[in-house]
Amino acid sequence: MIIVESTKFMPRSTRLLYIPVLHIILLPFYVYANKINRQRDEKITYYGFNVLLLISALLYIPILINIRKHSYLPSFQEHHPQRYIFWQTIVVFIFKSITILSVIFHAYYSIDSLIIRLEDETAIEMITIPLIIEMSYLGCNKRNMTILFTSFKLKHFLKVIFGLESSTVEPQTLANASMNVTT
Repeated sequence: MIIVESTKFMPRSTRLLYIPVLHIILLPFYVYANKINRQRDEKITYYGFNVLLLISALLYIPILINIRKHSYLPSFQEHHPQRYIFWQTIVVFIFKSITILSVIFHAYYSIDSLIIRLEDETAIEMITIPLIIEMSYLGCNKRNMTILFTSFKLKHFLKVIFGLESSTVEPQTLANASMNVTT
């Protein structure tokens, strides 16, 4: 602001030269400051999300206390909300432990810069967050758990994962869909 206001008292020819020279002088500083701030902001964002995750895990404590107080209610006895919280906590603990082990491994062997480590951890979390949501959902419902354990075969799962057996998905035609509904 001060620079722009001070230029209105300069002659026009000096002003045309002054502003581009000022930009050329300040551009390297701006690029350097932007790079430093970007690295700092990436660290702050990453650590901020981890702090929020820790706080959310700590908020399970009052929820569990509330569940204990209301455990006599039929809806609590039927739906078992403590299971959901238990599975959510266990899955978060397991996957955050994996991330922390990755950080320790990278820090000990100092393989990459901090930014690359944060990118690796972000990639791990992109995989683990949907798994956390799905596993805690499956773990809180008895019917889902029963279906999961009765239909899950480790041998078949490993064959599909390692490409030894193909997992085919076929479209359901209208004729097949109507036959399935009537039978």
